[in-house]
Amino acid sequence: MSQEAVESLLAVADPSGAVLEPYPGDGLLTQALARRGAQVTAYEPDPLSAAKLSARTRAVSGIRVIRADFTKAKPLREPFAVVGSLPLAATARIIDWCLAARTLTSATLVVPQEYAHVGQNGHWDPVTSTNWPWFDWQLHGPLARTDFRPPRTTDTAILHLHRRTKPLVHDQDSYTTLVHTGFANANVPLPTALRPRYPDVDEALHVTGITPDTPAAAVHPTDWVRLHKHLNT
Repeated sequence: MSQEAVESLLAVADPSGAVLEPYPGDGLLTQALARRGAQVTAYEPDPLSAAKLSARTRAVSGIRVIRADFTKAKPLREPFAVVGSLPLAATARIIDWCLAARTLTSATLVVPQEYAHVGQNGHWDPVTSTNWPWFDWQLHGPLARTDFRPPRTTDTAILHLHRRTKPLVHDQDSYTTLVHTGFANANVPLPTALRPRYPDVDEALHVTGITPDTPAAAVHPTDWVRLHKHLNT
């Protein structure tokens, strides 16, 4: 990444404390995180790249390089953040890992624009909608393709996930089931998708203000939260 892109990422992440970095590459971001006072653990799966980064940062305080697949690592017991620039092939797996880590406070990630469609054009994906009650999702950017070497072939943006101090929903299982049921038949109107499991869904949709012809992908996550509340009262 260019220095300008690194600064953009750091401005969003505001790193401190324990930070895990997947795919550190040449270590430009790794060293910038350490200069900000973060205690950085960088996970590099490629043996040669890991060895080079270890040698390059050996004298830098606050950096540890581990030759391993980030998604195979265990989350820290204490609160931590994740900051990194992700390749397309690993994006979904790393975000899933972050969302499942109970001690994660935030994740600030450079991701392909095609993945970072957080509410773009009124479209919401099931991962965002399912995890919205526990994480605030924000999209920053985009970054220029020339901010990377070699230049990337796809557009990228900065995705920031921040764990909410107070969850919007307490019953995670029932909320997750509701959203998954809606998205299981994503091409049909929401009442049609939900009615077999939730007989009172029409009244709940009316109270929530979701129109009968709305498909799951067009429902804002906050409306999923309200719909869940009405179906469980």
